[in-house]
Amino acid sequence: MKKHFSVFLLMARYMLWPTLIVTALGAGASVFMLSRELEKMGYMQSTLLDGAVFSFYGGLALLYILLLLPMRGQGGVHPRYTLRRLGVSELTSYIWQAAASAMALFIYTAGQAAALAGYSLYLQSADGSLAGSMTAIVLLYSSGISHGIMPLSDWPVYFQLIAELFALGCGAAYFSFKSRTGKIAVSPFVLLAAAVFSMAMYTDVGDYIHVGLFTGFSLFISALFIYGVYYRSNNFDEEDADYSGGVS
Repeated sequence: MKKHFSVFLLMARYMLWPTLIVTALGAGASVFMLSRELEKMGYMQSTLLDGAVFSFYGGLALLYILLLLPMRGQGGVHPRYTLRRLGVSELTSYIWQAAASAMALFIYTAGQAAALAGYSLYLQSADGSLAGSMTAIVLLYSSGISHGIMPLSDWPVYFQLIAELFALGCGAAYFSFKSRTGKIAVSPFVLLAAAVFSMAMYTDVGDYIHVGLFTGFSLFISALFIYGVYYRSNNFDEEDADYSGGVS
């Protein structure tokens, strides 16, 4: 178990600062965009928080790109040697990297949710003309982006969000896996998965067809990624085993 924890920490260490920086910048950008949107509207509308859609997706895209970079085989760096010393297979390394990437994306999403909730509470205390003491709740439920990342009591959406974040994490980790095994790292499938799942986070209240569709689709794509890594990594793990046997 210790070696698995070491692999997870190794993956997470490369992601920590990019995640924190993008999370802080993204939250600030969303608050700024909402302030501009409120000025443009002239009065508070229930869909105000949708004004943060572009800042949310912009930050998410930036973080996703940064998560493609850790643990690649590039520029004379051979992370497979490090993973070999830790005694874990490529599949195990991939799963831990996918989990670390999903955690990074969750931190970003939580930062965005905190920014939207904080701004809603600020508007409620400063104005409250929309719905009085219920202004923040109305704003959070009426926006597809806020409901998609902070469903409150709408429990099925939590499962959708978790499944989508893990699918995105699997896509980011697959990029690094391909690079480590000497293949072309840029995969159109990875980019397509990122585009589809990130846009799916916009979820309206009560749209359980959307929720069920993208929860199932996310789990299916995650399973495809994992199977693909399992299938492609066997030869590399055998090479590593032969190498280790020869050294000993």
